[in-house]
Amino acid sequence: MARTQETSKQDILEAASKFIVLYGPAKFKARQLAEYMGISTQPLYQQFKNMQNLRDELLEYFYEKLKNDYDNNISEYTPIVNLMIGFSKFPNGHPIATEDLLKDLFSTKKDTAKKTANFSYELFFKFLSESSESDDLNEKEIKTLAYCLWISATGISNFMRSGTAALTDDELGTYFNGVVKNMKEINLDKLKL
Repeated sequence: MARTQETSKQDILEAASKFIVLYGPAKFKARQLAEYMGISTQPLYQQFKNMQNLRDELLEYFYEKLKNDYDNNISEYTPIVNLMIGFSKFPNGHPIATEDLLKDLFSTKKDTAKKTANFSYELFFKFLSESSESDDLNEKEIKTLAYCLWISATGISNFMRSGTAALTDDELGTYFNGVVKNMKEINLDKLKL
């Protein structure tokens, strides 16, 4: 009698992340994923209650992978500037990190936008705590810095994704260093955020 190999939750998450990148969210169904993995659908449902549960855990898996990728990004800039450089290159620089892919995959989940925003802030404050930029800032100034950097990085990211801009890491680093240095001159109340 042949011994069956158990498929772990981690095996499924790794395969699912590759499957999504290769075939897109529209084909992300239990049978297609099982076929891609060379297994029956039974191991999927042994590890996950249903496909929505797999999607939810896959979102967390993506976020952890992105955190690790950002953690391992070492350059001459401060951790917060490195994060903004990575975020600006986000749609082009990471195969699982396209905004459209995440929206399509998790469109049935009402709180996906909230999870994405929370993830962004969590990353921001993690990196800010490792940077000297926050040493002399009060809570309102830290919030201002977060808004200014995220707004800037999102805009640059959109320009880079559309091909309108092609900026090097050094150009991005110089820009974000400037945003950090000039942050106190920006009045958050006037931004109405």
